[in-house]
Amino acid sequence: MAVKNFSGKTFVAFVDISGFKVMMSEDKSRAAEALDKFYQIGYEILQSYHKVSGIFISDCGVLFVSQTTSINEQLNTILEVVKNINQRMLYENFMLTTNIAYGDFSYQDRVEFNGISKNLLFGNAYLDAYSDNTSKPKMEPGMCRILSKNIEETSFLDSNQFLMRKKQHYYFYWNVNIPEQIANFEQDYKNAKYDGILQSLKKYH
Repeated sequence: MAVKNFSGKTFVAFVDISGFKVMMSEDKSRAAEALDKFYQIGYEILQSYHKVSGIFISDCGVLFVSQTTSINEQLNTILEVVKNINQRMLYENFMLTTNIAYGDFSYQDRVEFNGISKNLLFGNAYLDAYSDNTSKPKMEPGMCRILSKNIEETSFLDSNQFLMRKKQHYYFYWNVNIPEQIANFEQDYKNAKYDGILQSLKKYH
């Protein structure tokens, strides 16, 4: 499905497969399966959302709202797509990390030679989403967060019950069914990480 050229203010999501580099070094067949599922699921979901476009390169995807609507509607649309991709990848036993930023963004599909195309991505929204992936606090598997930078009025973020503000970020809890589950999920997530390390230490004790 061809991605149309775009230029304007929008939300951009940078999505990547958690632990992909480790898979490549330890289990190439699983890494290949992760890529196959990521591309398949990503493109299938995008076909159902005409307001969102995206491209997938290696273990990363760049998604953006490609229709001019209100900032609140743009946010809800990109979050719905991100949620669906994460849920389906989780079903296949793969986890993602997602960083979302708002601002100026341009996409151009440039044909350089016959049969060879180059995708040109630029704008502060893309750069912010990309760089936030490696910024502190460190992203953990399954996490999705929105950088509040460049969003002047944040009341629509504060009113979303599935978002929780932590300093310069809003964390999106795509995996819970009701907002009341967020606190329990956060504790379970921390405990799971601790228990996993604990069991590894005990195994060889």
